[in-house]
Amino acid sequence: SEMCIRDSACTIDFAQYGLPGLTYRVAYVRGSDIDAVATNGPSTTDGKEHEFFNLLSYTVQSGPAKDLNVRLRASSLRVSSDAIGYNNSGKEVRVFIDYPFSVF
Repeated sequence: SEMCIRDSACTIDFAQYGLPGLTYRVAYVRGSDIDAVATNGPSTTDGKEHEFFNLLSYTVQSGPAKDLNVRLRASSLRVSSDAIGYNNSGKEVRVFIDYPFSVF
């Protein structure tokens, strides 16, 4: 079972524009030759999918919330009809919040 992955991405660090801690990433990922088995149907070895996503991230630089990171990710996934048993197409928006702290 083999899957080919091709991608392109670009990241902008806004520190160079006077906004340290803010980054933006956009990416396009494409997969092909996906082996998939449908729930009640035939299997395929030629499934395809592609995803486009945007990620905006900010990390607090100082103060009581230093290193707090908030990320907003919006993505769109498209899956070929012969690979739907493997994955489904869809759109989503996710918010991630990370705050590192020491327990000991």
